[in-house]
Amino acid sequence: MSKPELEGRVLVEFRKCIREYCFLASLGGPRDGQGSDIQVRVITPFDLGQTCRADLDEYARKAVAGQQLDARVFLYFDSTPGGAFDIVIRPAVPGQRSPDPNALDQRTTLLGGRKPDDPDDRDAAGAGQVPTIPHQPTCRQVGEGPRRVSLIFRAGNPDDSWTYPLLSSPLWIPLGRGIWSRPGRQVHSLPDRARIVPRGPLIQLRCQGDEVDLRRSEHRIGEYLVSVDGQQLHCGHTARIEGDGTLSYSSLDSRLSAVLTYQVSRRPT
Repeated sequence: MSKPELEGRVLVEFRKCIREYCFLASLGGPRDGQGSDIQVRVITPFDLGQTCRADLDEYARKAVAGQQLDARVFLYFDSTPGGAFDIVIRPAVPGQRSPDPNALDQRTTLLGGRKPDDPDDRDAAGAGQVPTIPHQPTCRQVGEGPRRVSLIFRAGNPDDSWTYPLLSSPLWIPLGRGIWSRPGRQVHSLPDRARIVPRGPLIQLRCQGDEVDLRRSEHRIGEYLVSVDGQQLHCGHTARIEGDGTLSYSSLDSRLSAVLTYQVSRRPT
């Protein structure tokens, strides 16, 4: 199946989910979806093209405006090859339901065999024939609203503790010792006294919603190995971190080995 067909299927399911969400939000009152930011995270087992992303963003904004919700909408995209197809929307609204878990397999459509009930669905499906995608989306709302996310690092000394408030963004932010911000470039800089950590942005960090990912940069790739929770982090690969864990650095010549503990903190805004 071609990528455009897969993207068409994602678009059909996204439209169904965002329509239902906005309708329920319009019934729920300001506490349950109005007067706040709506964060939509689209997770796919392949990278969505820029045209598809723009179509999703445009439809989400139209759906919010159509229900006259006093809210801004932000879309975030994530892909994991071979992973799940998921749509996560915050804040929660009463009555939101997930799609029928039996509505999707290789022989059915995301619409569960029924005809599309929206003209836009027919356009995306190609005259009513919706291409298949081998993952069941679970359109869902998580939590009661946005949360304040912080990442805390600690070394061996109890006084060596550093807290970094995180802002939700699709951008990868450099993280390391001896790096500095400048106009147009945000960084998370470990203090120079954290000398057990090699200098430079060996790690990049991304926070989307309240989910935190780390990945290995190309910086000093021939000198140091980096591991998250005991698993080596290869260049370009992503590790999602939750709760407490460890971030380890080791030089290829075995002359340096350093371990930081981390904690992901989430608090209601």
